[in-house]
Amino acid sequence: KTHIYLLLIFTGISFTACQNEEAPVTITQDEEANTTLTTMIEGLPLIFTTPNELASSTPSILFNGTLGWYEVKLSKDLMFVISEEEISIEDVKAELREDHLFSYKFYDEGPNSLLYQAVLPDGSDYLYQYVRTMKVGDKNYLIHSDKNREFSLQNIHTLKATMNSIVPI
Repeated sequence: KTHIYLLLIFTGISFTACQNEEAPVTITQDEEANTTLTTMIEGLPLIFTTPNELASSTPSILFNGTLGWYEVKLSKDLMFVISEEEISIEDVKAELREDHLFSYKFYDEGPNSLLYQAVLPDGSDYLYQYVRTMKVGDKNYLIHSDKNREFSLQNIHTLKATMNSIVPI
């Protein structure tokens, strides 16, 4: 029985690994140590800039075939996700309001972006997240900080700056 379970686990890991692939990225750095990334996501060429405090990191973009989104890793601790989704900031807020564990504070809200903070049931502040929507042609994209990670306000501002710099080319 042990061998069967190990085989199933190995097969599952192999299957998941086969569905993930690295997206092609061209990385350049300017004289102020800002890093510019150029990539192709679902046939959409994008360019964005990371702040100079991340100059020592090597960013990467991985397509997660299991979840159907692109994971943009700026450093060991900073990551965001790009997915093709038709969702508005109002929809995001509505989903957050349905959360039964956390309550949320909304900051820096725009028609296509939202910085928010999760608050624990005891009222203590917990973590920050940032989300942005982008429409290119007839496709809608959701760009959000990695919901599985805890970000400080400083980290979210770094992610926000990078996520807001994304433009199609």
